[in-house]
Amino acid sequence: MTLVEMNISDKFQLLTRLPLMQGLGGKDLAYIEETLGLHVNKCTAMPLAVQGDLCRDLTFVTDGLVTREHDTEDGRIRTISCLQTPMAIEPECLYGISCLYAASYRAQPGAGIIRIGKRDVNLLVDRYEIFRLNYMNALCSALHRERLRRDPCREKDAREKLLALLRKAFEGCTGGAQVIAKMTDLADRIGETRLNASKALNALQDEGVLRLTRGRLLIDDVGRLRM
Repeated sequence: MTLVEMNISDKFQLLTRLPLMQGLGGKDLAYIEETLGLHVNKCTAMPLAVQGDLCRDLTFVTDGLVTREHDTEDGRIRTISCLQTPMAIEPECLYGISCLYAASYRAQPGAGIIRIGKRDVNLLVDRYEIFRLNYMNALCSALHRERLRRDPCREKDAREKLLALLRKAFEGCTGGAQVIAKMTDLADRIGETRLNASKALNALQDEGVLRLTRGRLLIDDVGRLRM
């Protein structure tokens, strides 16, 4: 479906809710729609982005939930979480030395998808100061998250180390999440023995923060990680 097929009210409401577009006026949005020929495509079962693949365009998801999957570089730990929409998928990957997606993303079937090619994104950055500032804010936020992720763990207690690891992994996520990993791999990641990691996980399970199953940590609400 093209934006032209939507009524003016729905069209304006959709575009103004998109990250990076917020703050643009009606005339600017109308010009962008007319110039770029924006289309809202319905999501299929195919992934929207795959970890390690080259980012070639700016992708917006307009509605529904998005599932994010990330594997550590050594492949020993996988995290799965949910993101709220509307959202832009890793806009920071469109520029820079390495333009590879850091995670894989899937949306619910039927969710609205808008893709804007890099050349058109360059035009928006050049023409609209608000879009440019929004993009800079998105890049700064991504840099901040990456710095937090790489920040050395300062906690001394195994329980606090695990919580810090999970908070970093699920920063900006919502709802439920899960970690697929062996106990020994989690222990190695936080610099603890397998026994200490097991005790810490069982303590978090007793507190209702997570649930333990074979090879998985299930988190019903990532908000509890920050309580």
